Parts: sequence; C-alpha cells; structure tokens
Amino acid sequence: MSTTTTATSTDPTLARYECASGCGTLTFTWQQGDFKGGRLGTASLGQIQNEPIQVFDAQPIYYNGVVIGTNWGFQAQHGSFVGRMYVALHKTIVRFAHFRPGDPWPQAICLFSTPDPRDSREGIEKAA
Repeated sequence: MSTTTTATSTDPTLARYECASGCGTLTFTWQQGDFKGGRLGTASLGQIQNEPIQVFDAQPIYYNGVVIGTNWGFQAQHGSFVGRMYVALHKTIVRFAHFRPGDPWPQAICLFSTPDPRDSREGIEKAA
C-alpha cells in the first residue's frame, strides 16, 4: 500500500506576485526556521531588490467573523521601512500598508498570477 504526502509550506507568503499600480513583480525568499515568532527573508519590489526583511507579530485577520488571513509586522532588517503586510488565507493576495511617512516600501496590493477563488480580496483590502 502506498501513501501520498503533500508538502505544506510554512512560509508567510508565496514566492512571486504581480502588483497593481505599476509596482511590478514582488518576490520573496524565506529562510528556514522561526525568528522570535516571525521569519527572516529577502524581498524585491520595484527599485528595492533583495532587501533583507523580517515579518513578526502575526495576528489573524477577521472578516464577518471568519479568519481570512494574517496581519504581519513587516520591516527591513536595517529599519529603513516598517509597516504591515496583510496576507490572504491561501496566500494569493498580499497587501502592504501603514508604513511611516517617507518609507521607501510602496503601499500596494499584489496578487498571485492565478488567485485562489477562496481568497477574498475585499476582506484584505478592508484590513485595518
């Protein structure tokens, strides 16, 4: 008797997205393991390339009483930007918001090339 196993990623996001508002392609590379309740990695978007980042302070996002994603603290490891990253439950939608004035990371919404129909863009866009 054979069994089938399915790999499950614990990465906070998928590896690649396309962003609205002309921001271009967003990519993530995540390091293995936990870092103080979050994760370390690198991100590239627009003019910011291979930026060492960390995500932390994961909180569930609720919409109409249902968890639809995760609200992460998101920052450059050297502190040039600090904000929030909202990730839909199936990781096909990522939204960035609440950065400090003058931070170089764009406040954008990014989608996986084929979004999962179970992910609600409406709820992620309304996340505070």
